[in-house]
Amino acid sequence: MNDRATVAELPFSRIPSQSSLFLNYLDLNPAAVSFYQHAPTFQALVALARAGLGHNVVPRPEINSILSRQNERFGGDARCRQHIEELSRPDCFAVVTGQQAGLFTGPLYTIYKAFTAIQIAEDLRARNIMAVPVFWLDADDHDLAEVTRCTVVERDSSIQVIDYRKLLFGDVRESTHPVGSIEFPQSIREATEDYLSRLPGSEWKEQIRSLLEAAYRPGSSFADAFGSLMAGLFTGHGLILLDPQDADAKRLVSSVFQRVLSEGEDLRGLLTRRTRELETAGFQPQASVPDNSTLLFLLEQGERRALARDGTDFVLKGTSLQFSLNQLLGKISESPHLFSPNVLLRPLVQDTLLPTLCYVGGPGEIAYLAQAEPLYRRFDRPMPVVWPRVSLTLLEAELAELMVRCGLSLEDCFRGKEHVLEIMLSASGSASASGILAALPKELEGEFEGLRPIVTATDPSLGPAMDTAKRKIFHHLDGLRAKAVQSEARKNVDLLKRGELLVNTCYPNRNLQERELGICHFLSRGGPEVMKAIYSFMKLDSFAHRVMALA
Repeated sequence: MNDRATVAELPFSRIPSQSSLFLNYLDLNPAAVSFYQHAPTFQALVALARAGLGHNVVPRPEINSILSRQNERFGGDARCRQHIEELSRPDCFAVVTGQQAGLFTGPLYTIYKAFTAIQIAEDLRARNIMAVPVFWLDADDHDLAEVTRCTVVERDSSIQVIDYRKLLFGDVRESTHPVGSIEFPQSIREATEDYLSRLPGSEWKEQIRSLLEAAYRPGSSFADAFGSLMAGLFTGHGLILLDPQDADAKRLVSSVFQRVLSEGEDLRGLLTRRTRELETAGFQPQASVPDNSTLLFLLEQGERRALARDGTDFVLKGTSLQFSLNQLLGKISESPHLFSPNVLLRPLVQDTLLPTLCYVGGPGEIAYLAQAEPLYRRFDRPMPVVWPRVSLTLLEAELAELMVRCGLSLEDCFRGKEHVLEIMLSASGSASASGILAALPKELEGEFEGLRPIVTATDPSLGPAMDTAKRKIFHHLDGLRAKAVQSEARKNVDLLKRGELLVNTCYPNRNLQERELGICHFLSRGGPEVMKAIYSFMKLDSFAHRVMALA
């Protein structure tokens, strides 16, 4: 990595809305790490590799065949084919990550997950441990609303969330169909064209058009389009893609599904106890475990619905269908492709198919895995090392220079547009009323504290009234200052536009950039070099969030 590209490094503890479990896990706090089988360190990876994953026997020939067939369909290159062949060897491990098949790859963290897995595999290979990166397409998920949304920064620097669901599928209610298998209608061409029109213009725009139009075609499914685009973006890196909806893959884990149903009450007990343990340790569990949960979904007439226990029998939520245990066990034997795991069971299913040495995840997945760990012990399978994905905010060169010149930070963006504009006005020497108003609360604070002994000596009950008055005054001052900043910024249109662009690029919709913007926003400005730059930014020995400048 080129250190000159680093604008700032920020601990997650200074980023809003981070869970206590995630923060403690990043710090390797024993209280958090105890909910996993390994700490996220290379020492743990090497030790687990040398132990050979214990009893983790996986169906290598069968999964090799599935991966070869699927990645040929996605357009995997020679390096991908080489990695698939290597995975058939008994001494080769998988570094796994995954994400839903979002439209046009979904948020940037999809790309960061893949690159983190690629880098870990490369680092392990440098240590003479054979490892390959595998990306698990969460094609069973049925949240259509989530995968059809795209966030874009418009040409006027405003931020927009575009939901293409209506354009693609009309006025559909919340879908219960597995997203991965949903095929695009003719209107995918219109959606692609609209998305392209919202991307920044540059010499690379037509190259992005070719990538998207080749992947997102009428008749292609979400999984196939996503896989095709990812294969194109990661050419040369040997990223293996796996679509778990594959009927042959489901057959390989049918025994897991049967055991989950047969031992349902015991498994729920394990998960319920783990939930209580997390709460006792002061951590918020990520998923609820209802008393009637089976951890499984069943596909009925194309709709994916949760299976729930009803006494000694089972019911399919949202329907009147009821099954006995023997009926479901038989159904799994005959048609395992109709079943899929919930979020807590998915990791175990994944690691039944793959020799997973390491799983790369974000904050939510790390929390899910803390709850899922007892399932690994129950099924006598070693849990992989759970590795936090790399976390970045990307800045084009001019925005990075603006931040440095004005003394701005990502944390300033967390405080909002008015705060950023105020700093920019001050740095430009243009601030007047807003600058005075910004300094006023500190002066007033001193005046209030000087008055407090006098007022309370007269009547002690006036103390709370004075606090209320102070809060109201400061609130009105904040509003007045914001209006003054906007008024002064409007006199400098260029400054206002650059401030809005900076905030909407760094903290769109009051969220980290990686959770909102997509890779195409940056590819359309920088072309293929952007992917090379991101890979060069990979830094596995630090779990901090980093702000990086693109050349």
